[in-house]
Amino acid sequence: MLFLATGKFTVAATSIPDGSEEVRIMRDLVSSGEVREAWIYSDRSAVALVLELSSKAEARTIVSSLPFVSEQVLAFDIVEIAPLFPGH
Repeated sequence: MLFLATGKFTVAATSIPDGSEEVRIMRDLVSSGEVREAWIYSDRSAVALVLELSSKAEARTIVSSLPFVSEQVLAFDIVEIAPLFPGH
């Protein structure tokens, strides 16, 4: 199953803590295949992740493992997604 996780920053850009641990964990998630894609909005107001997992609960667990989520810097919405044109 595929999930789109959209995370919006809950603090001002000047209040965002050091993100080195966030980046390390995200690289590990991408390397493991749990996160297929990771994007940041061009205005830097939010991030978008595409996750390939077996359930929405698993997606929530993965997203909740990010330091910025536990520090309440990012708040995510997660939805299951599917191809608009299956088979293409």
